[in-house]
Amino acid sequence: MIALSTTYGANHKALDFIKKNFTTINDIDFTTKKIIDEIYDTSDTMDRIILGYSQYLDDLENMINNMSSYQLNMIMKTLTELSIVLTIPAIIFGFWGVNVDVPFEKSSYGFFAVLIISVILSLICWFWMRRKTYL
Repeated sequence: MIALSTTYGANHKALDFIKKNFTTINDIDFTTKKIIDEIYDTSDTMDRIILGYSQYLDDLENMINNMSSYQLNMIMKTLTELSIVLTIPAIIFGFWGVNVDVPFEKSSYGFFAVLIISVILSLICWFWMRRKTYL
């Protein structure tokens, strides 16, 4: 589009030069002047078409940028929500991993109890975020 607009801009300057120099000559015939005016009008039409297409391409580029930004925002929102939900099990397992007396330490099913507690709390957090329309 840039090359096309530059080409038509150069043609427009050449036509301005021709029109200026031919109008100073008194012996120019009517058909030559008519042809020059038609070329000049065609060049103006092409300039308007190029400007319209340029504006269309700019609008299209803005739309594509907005769509990609929206998709990136949705991906970041999803990753943030996942990190919030998965932080709960990390905190619970970190608490039960310290070297102090903790509940379910002596139980043979202690690991499963801690696992079930962390899953239940993560699901509660997920449902709460869903109700608050965060997800």
